[in-house]
Amino acid sequence: MGHFRCKKRHLRYSIRVTINGVRYRQVEICRHYEEKHSNDINDSLILELIAELEGLYLSLDAERIVGQRKLSYFAANVAHEKSVYRLVWRVVRGRIKLLVVNCF
Repeated sequence: MGHFRCKKRHLRYSIRVTINGVRYRQVEICRHYEEKHSNDINDSLILELIAELEGLYLSLDAERIVGQRKLSYFAANVAHEKSVYRLVWRVVRGRIKLLVVNCF
């Protein structure tokens, strides 16, 4: 998994979900998924997928060093309405915010 910057502005949403024992209050969704998956995926679906992660403990998928920052990425296959989606995110700012970087 390579590091990339989203070219479009992220949209922010308030959430209440606990993943890996940490309670998150906010999510930002990168627009990256729109490049190839905008017909099948939207922000509402991504928020529903995040809700499916409630109470789960998930392993770290990858770490990248960018400048002086260590970026920790997580990924999960989430079953939702007869489909399985791959959700990729990282934890931001003191572990109270998620940044969804892709969904497919």
